Amino acid sequence: MPITDPLPGLPVLAFDFDGVIADSLGLCTAACRTVAADMGWPGMLPDNPFGELEPVTFEALAETCGLDPHAFAAGVTDHVATTDQCAPLVLGMDHLLGTLSTHAQIHILSASASTVIRRFLDHHGLTPHVTEIHGRDHAGSKTEKLKAILKSHDLRAMIGDATSDMTAAIAAGVPSVGVAWGWQSEDRLTAHGASIVAHSPEELSDHLHRLLQPTR
Repeated sequence: MPITDPLPGLPVLAFDFDGVIADSLGLCTAACRTVAADMGWPGMLPDNPFGELEPVTFEALAETCGLDPHAFAAGVTDHVATTDQCAPLVLGMDHLLGTLSTHAQIHILSASASTVIRRFLDHHGLTPHVTEIHGRDHAGSKTEKLKAILKSHDLRAMIGDATSDMTAAIAAGVPSVGVAWGWQSEDRLTAHGASIVAHSPEELSDHLHRLLQPTR
């Protein structure tokens, strides 16, 4: 889903969305609790039900609750898409994306719906900085989407907050960069192959600018 015209020849940085750019844990957890209750699940999800999931998807969470994965994921996706709320922006990510977008194409790969991501970008004034969105409505796993990007672009890194982001990057042959402010812990990211885990958008920016240096 291209949303801006990329400058030709720029390398690509692929970002996960939830937990990396959007501080959406509370919004997504609330949606999961509502849908789980509507489906008759008697339990109460913790404040972070995604902390130890592999992969970090609504389907995987449904399986831990004994719920139908596809029905649960569809319900949560619809709930998030139709709510009046918009997730907060991770502080500092607007500056990071604005700076990086002059040196790289910014692609977003996410299990969230493209419409939700686009609404968030519009709300926070980030749309001009993002080249393309690869949401859950686009076929393929995250690894398959990374491999598809690699066929036609110089993909320099996958940036994520979950073990599934790290393993997808490694499977695609792409450097895996973790962030410590997301949905899963630094220890989990490191154990699943993160080449580095940034502790702030400023630290992430420094590392990504190094990755964007011309290759020889």
